[in-house]
Amino acid sequence: MRRAPTILAGIFLAITLTRVAELVDQGFGAGVLGWLFSIGLGFGVYMTSYYSRVSATYKEQETKASRKARTTALVTLVFFVVVDGLFNMLEVLRSLEDESLRFAAVIYGLFPTIAAGMLGVLQGHIDKLPDRSHGNIIKAAKKLLTTRIDKETAKILDEPEPKPEPKPEPKKKLQQYSDYEKEPEAGKMTVAEIAAKFNVTLPLATTWKSIYNKDNVPY
Repeated sequence: MRRAPTILAGIFLAITLTRVAELVDQGFGAGVLGWLFSIGLGFGVYMTSYYSRVSATYKEQETKASRKARTTALVTLVFFVVVDGLFNMLEVLRSLEDESLRFAAVIYGLFPTIAAGMLGVLQGHIDKLPDRSHGNIIKAAKKLLTTRIDKETAKILDEPEPKPEPKPEPKKKLQQYSDYEKEPEAGKMTVAEIAAKFNVTLPLATTWKSIYNKDNVPY
């Protein structure tokens, strides 16, 4: 809904563009130039109203550049609104037949121009507000991901993993290796093979090998 004022202003701008273009075309025979004039005038109203806001601050004070831009925009806005409003009002009054409706016709003629200007000011101030839509999307994604993780965690907890078998103590492993060294093929094992067979570190396997290396088997 942050762009709603712009959309609504576009509707009123379409009305003013058509009125001014018809007046200039039929009244002055401007043809295509009437439409170009109308488009420039209408969008001038919206643009100047948009930049009439405070656009830059420093230490909670409006900067000099922002103040100059806003002042220029306001002066230009008044000029564009007066010209565009007069053209719109003249176009409406040109076809007025019931004089009792003159006051209503004036309001009807001026309203789209004034509305477009005010909506431009509103959109300018809305655009200065922090946009929290991305934060809401991220927050929703985090919530969805957290819920998914919680479900997966609960599933894992419902099916506990089997406990690993306790590893034998170093002394017990050494005894196993010592017993194994009594077998004929034992002396042919390398350090890496000893470490893998008895699930010990390479340094420990090297120590064992140095003790029982009767056949001088390469490390």
